[in-house]
Amino acid sequence: MVRKRDQRKQPSPSKSSSSFVETDQSPDGKPPDYEQGLIRLLYDGQRLCGQRGGVAARLCQEVVQITRGQVQLSMYCRETAGPSPQQSPPIGTTSFPVQFHDLNYGTLCVQHDPARPTQPIIPSVTVYLLTQICGYILHALEVSAFFQLQYRHLESQAVEPLTRREREVLNLLCCGYDEWAIGQTLNIAPSTVDSHRQHIYAKLQVHNRQEMLLTAFRTRLFSPLEGV
Repeated sequence: MVRKRDQRKQPSPSKSSSSFVETDQSPDGKPPDYEQGLIRLLYDGQRLCGQRGGVAARLCQEVVQITRGQVQLSMYCRETAGPSPQQSPPIGTTSFPVQFHDLNYGTLCVQHDPARPTQPIIPSVTVYLLTQICGYILHALEVSAFFQLQYRHLESQAVEPLTRREREVLNLLCCGYDEWAIGQTLNIAPSTVDSHRQHIYAKLQVHNRQEMLLTAFRTRLFSPLEGV
């Protein structure tokens, strides 16, 4: 059943050219433990979230390490949304796209099996899991980096406690409700909603809805998951 799923979802591989890094052989000659490698990759992906500078490069290095050089993760060039001209796929490899939904982040270049020169040296299920995990991690790193940039001018702000009603109004404001809709939902006048909004802005030390949303998300006063 797993093999059939791979054939349906796995992108068609494309042959590549150029040289590949030398495989790092283990002292005991055993093949890499891919299961432990994937677990380590998930752990390191969480650790990289929130860090600044070179996180994508460190993820690429981690992929090489856990596969002992059998796999390389190459990031797409931002200007062309495709492989960088300076990083052509290596010889003797098969490449697989790394995606998150419709977002393309790069490719995994997997060495060929010496016994079967047209087949990847890593099992197809492992390749599929590796591409999916890398896609999830890269998307998480991208979103985390975006929010870190937005938080820069909010980091020193202290947040005063909100009342129960203010938290209700805040949650609805963050969900995109206007003052009239909030009033209808909470059965209060729009003028009362506006008064609560002004108190929320003062306590969060913000000046507009965008800053309010960022501060509420950063301080865990609001989470989009609560409405999912």
